Amino acid sequence: MVRNRYNVCINIDSSQDCDSVESEDIFDSEDIFDSEDNHSCASHGIDHSHDGDHESIKRAAYKEVLKDFADIKILKRKLALSLSCEETKSISVKPSKDAFTRFSVSTFSSVVESLTPENRKVIEDFGFGSLLQFDRCFVPNKFVKWVARHVNYRSADIVFNGKVISLTKESVHLVLGLPLSNKCFPSDPSLGKSIVLSKFAKQSIPPVTFFSKKLIDHEVLSDEEVFICFILVAMNSFLCSNLSLTPSPKYFGIFEHW
Repeated sequence: MVRNRYNVCINIDSSQDCDSVESEDIFDSEDIFDSEDNHSCASHGIDHSHDGDHESIKRAAYKEVLKDFADIKILKRKLALSLSCEETKSISVKPSKDAFTRFSVSTFSSVVESLTPENRKVIEDFGFGSLLQFDRCFVPNKFVKWVARHVNYRSADIVFNGKVISLTKESVHLVLGLPLSNKCFPSDPSLGKSIVLSKFAKQSIPPVTFFSKKLIDHEVLSDEEVFICFILVAMNSFLCSNLSLTPSPKYFGIFEHW
């Protein structure tokens, strides 16, 4: 004779099941399972004692399934909470005002626009007046990436369809108007670095904002200090950009004879 039994089906992929089914309700279904078996056996006078071991195995397996389902339900809740926290965090975090990208047009243009006529003359006298003609403009990121993909880093050339644009000091001079010199770039920046730190009474290199703020706020500076602040901002945000908030010490050697 076929025994009637409740079929307990749980869809672990359904978020509705996970939210509406409590663990107590799940384990109560085992009591229904046992009571239905006992009622069926008693009403028909059937002795299933010889199937005791088999029934025990089935009940143990059923308990393991319920336990696994409860664990999955907890993990799904934790995952949902974690994703919600990450989404909230990404919305609430704001970029720092002092952050610099590899190329910061706004930083450099703000400094150029803030220079006094006296400061402009100092920079021109040092041979970098062409940088004062910097015109703030918009360059699409896609175009920048396209150019970068066509740069041969070994030869320092832009290569496209067999045509070559060489990135030499002469080509840079033609485009930016920077002064040319036969002198080699200083290989040891330690002396120039110590001179800069001494002029500004610092123990370590301050962030670029330290130098840009002095020019923007029109602080009283010597001619050398004006040029140091300007060229460090130009190097970090325009001429020789990097990801650091502080100027790279590699080019501090240019100040070694000051």
